[in-house]
Amino acid sequence: MRPLPKLSFPRRVRAAFSLLELLVSMGLLSVIVLALFSMFDQTQKALHTAIAQTDVMEPGRAAMDLLTRDLERGRATRFAGVTNLLIKRRDRNGPYFIPGVLDAYHRDSALHELFYVSPLKGLQWTAQGWFVADDVDPSQPPDSTRLGSLYRFESTNVAVLRGTKVTNDFNRQWIEFTRRSTNAPQFGRFIDGVVFFRATAFSANGLPLDSWVFPKDIPSGVVITNLSSSVSLTGFTNQALPMALEVEFGVLPPKLLTQYRALPSGNPVNAASFRSNFFVKYRGDVQVFRQRISLSSAIQ
Repeated sequence: MRPLPKLSFPRRVRAAFSLLELLVSMGLLSVIVLALFSMFDQTQKALHTAIAQTDVMEPGRAAMDLLTRDLERGRATRFAGVTNLLIKRRDRNGPYFIPGVLDAYHRDSALHELFYVSPLKGLQWTAQGWFVADDVDPSQPPDSTRLGSLYRFESTNVAVLRGTKVTNDFNRQWIEFTRRSTNAPQFGRFIDGVVFFRATAFSANGLPLDSWVFPKDIPSGVVITNLSSSVSLTGFTNQALPMALEVEFGVLPPKLLTQYRALPSGNPVNAASFRSNFFVKYRGDVQVFRQRISLSSAIQ
């Protein structure tokens, strides 16, 4: 019997990855995807941070530029009994005031009001001012959340530097500044979330003219007085003006402002604790704007 011949089949070569190779490739691909996602996430965060800073910086710079231009137009009336520039400092003693959060001295208690006059044409003069008040109603102080809005005042009364009623004309402008009313056209809201607003006048020798550091030699026409334990004034009358005025204010970014306003406000003790912890955590995020403005028309 003849043996059966061996059948030969064509050898088929099949190329394929092993399980180990698939696991290694999937691992490398996962690392690459995670790295790309992390890069994209960081880029998004940087973009959102830049947008938030822009939202704060633009109105802050606009307010500082306008305030600088206003003060550079300011002049001394050289008229007895007329106040050329007035800084009113008011410390925060409310139930929600948190001392020692920013710098425990100047900025914590800085809720200043700035008032000054400038010429229009001929013998006509107008008045401007800046202050911090409630977000909605400029006639009310900053609410219990400790934050407010920065307002600009533009007088609707024109004072005429002539005759016997000069002092009355300028007094009407000051009264208009202090007796603020809701939706009044002379008050414009510029920035929300203002933590502090400070104005400091300086004499020719560079010393501050305020009640924090009472100078020994007060220039003629300068009045520095304490109205109470928490309110003080620095006024410039007749031909007096400060050689320079330093203006500074701090603004909380919009995102943090929204979070801050969402904090509980029912129990005063708990509310103060929440706000204190919030400011301690995010005080480094407060955007500070500061400018020292030289007044060319200063006398002393």
